Amino acid sequence: MGFSHGTLNVPDELKNNVSTGCALVCGAAFLGSSVMVGTIRAVKRIGTRREQITTRLRESVVDFQQLRQDFELTVGTLEEDLRHIERSVRPRGERLHIETARCVACDFQFTKRALHPPGRCPRCRERRIAGPWFRIR
Repeated sequence: MGFSHGTLNVPDELKNNVSTGCALVCGAAFLGSSVMVGTIRAVKRIGTRREQITTRLRESVVDFQQLRQDFELTVGTLEEDLRHIERSVRPRGERLHIETARCVACDFQFTKRALHPPGRCPRCRERRIAGPWFRIR
């Protein structure tokens, strides 16, 4: 079984660019001894999931459910990330501000500073709960 070699053309603007990485996109079909190799495309470095969440919270106010949907996280994973972010931004002089959840039906404002929304409103027993909302300042 032998290997085939090929030439990869990288644009000049990407050759010495530290902030831009390259990712090899391979399509392999093992038919006998042949392997088909795809192309190289530029990929921006976007950071870890927690860095992405931190950046998003610095830009705007975001509610818990929106963060879960955007980053495709479970409740437990997002809570863990938010607790870590809360601790990690303090040394920089920033804080994670949390606006508590409220009931959409009766406008009851929850007092507990929980990271995830409660299941039901204690006043009207409705499940339509908005928030909590987060922001880093």
